[in-house]
Amino acid sequence: FHAWIVVPSYPQGRQVWNEIVSLFPSQYVASSLEDDWLINLTGSQYRSWGQIEIKSAHLPESLQTVGLDYLWISEAQDVKESAWEKLLPTLTSPERKLHLVVEGIPALYQDHWFRKLYLQAASGAKGYLAHKATAFQNPLLSEEQIQEIEFHREVLREATWRRMYLAEFSSSAGYFTNVDACVS
Repeated sequence: FHAWIVVPSYPQGRQVWNEIVSLFPSQYVASSLEDDWLINLTGSQYRSWGQIEIKSAHLPESLQTVGLDYLWISEAQDVKESAWEKLLPTLTSPERKLHLVVEGIPALYQDHWFRKLYLQAASGAKGYLAHKATAFQNPLLSEEQIQEIEFHREVLREATWRRMYLAEFSSSAGYFTNVDACVS
């Protein structure tokens, strides 16, 4: 079993590493190498069950491998097209389980690979599942946190707030404003 958790950059991977180390059942961990962000899984005396690695997408060339059983891409909206192009073939190797989980907030651009993949899944493409949730659907948020999110609406551009907290795509949420009004 070979699994990768891919993040846009190593600083964004710190949280993922801390969560994996704290939440993964210890009876399945043979060893963990924090410097490499690698967990070796237990197995028999002859063979381990596999590895879980956290990888950064900042150098797309480092994302080539013989094949993965499981690929989780975190904060996909920040993963560049060149990294996605290296990752996708890792899921088509023979004798692999071939599971893909991709999550993040809506991408800023219509032609971003994450937006295209989400739209394909939302259209009912065979083997894909799309899920969308707003921050307000998170049952773990306290009333104070919800009020803080509402306050953010006053200090962020409307399109940015809607993208971050309502998971709405808007080409006006990025660095260029008023795009929708300028396009004819």
